[in-house]
Amino acid sequence: MTEPIIDLPSIDTPYRLLIDGSVATVALADPAPASSKAESIGLAANGVIKTNGRRFARIVFGATDTNEDDFTYQVIGWSRVLGLSGEGWIPRVLAAGEAQAGTDVYGASGAGLGASGNLFCDEISDTVGEGAVIFTVANTRAVLEVPLFGSERIEVQTDLDGGDGNAALTVDCFIQLTNQEGVGDDAANLNAIAADMAELTSAPVQKDAISLVKALAGSPVPVALVAAETFCTSFSVRAARAGGVNVGDVFIGLSDVISGTKNYYKLVPDAVFTRTARAGTKFDLNDWYIDGETGIDGVIGTYEPV
Repeated sequence: MTEPIIDLPSIDTPYRLLIDGSVATVALADPAPASSKAESIGLAANGVIKTNGRRFARIVFGATDTNEDDFTYQVIGWSRVLGLSGEGWIPRVLAAGEAQAGTDVYGASGAGLGASGNLFCDEISDTVGEGAVIFTVANTRAVLEVPLFGSERIEVQTDLDGGDGNAALTVDCFIQLTNQEGVGDDAANLNAIAADMAELTSAPVQKDAISLVKALAGSPVPVALVAAETFCTSFSVRAARAGGVNVGDVFIGLSDVISGTKNYYKLVPDAVFTRTARAGTKFDLNDWYIDGETGIDGVIGTYEPV
């Protein structure tokens, strides 16, 4: 009988922040079976993540303090077993050794990865022999690739006292899960890692709301909120004139807004009209019009640009 061919997904996960600023100084030891093994991602402690059937993990370490500071680590694969007494988890040490900081800086104050001046590790050793350092260039980023051997969870542990024991040292760990072995020992992969890291270490840019002022053009006829295509995720307007109050009602809606029809929202003086686009969609303010009972009223407000 011919064995079926299983086509494993080749899509790599983005690098994720598995450990954020660990200061653990507990000596690393051979792991013992456990009754449970829950995920722990992005905390200042040992990190645990589901493998989702991936065959390999790629690991990048980072540290605060100075170049050449080092620490020890170990990577543990966990496999679940079921017995009469319930669920259990069996460990297997996949990699262990030492990592050393270089000079390539990442992170910034307020970006979610601690203070500015974090340093990627440019040296990683593995004394177990299962893992392979597939990319290392002095003062850039060393990448450790570890086979998972069917593990359902992978845990990364670190120990500051196993290295220099510097009290100022903290450790970060980034992880990517993949089915591709040995791919990435070149500058292109380093650039891809850099892109993932840039996304992780950059706080999202909040675009400031933009003011919106629109008056009727001297007569009660529909006028567009803006003169040209203007995309936004939300907008809010108040029935008021710039520097004054409206004397009559205004109407807001799509391009056929006329005060004598029903295809509009009626705003009494000082009333507020707000709309927020559904997730993944946007508004074009040029599609929205105002009309009024008089030609001297208008609306003022703000919108959030795309």
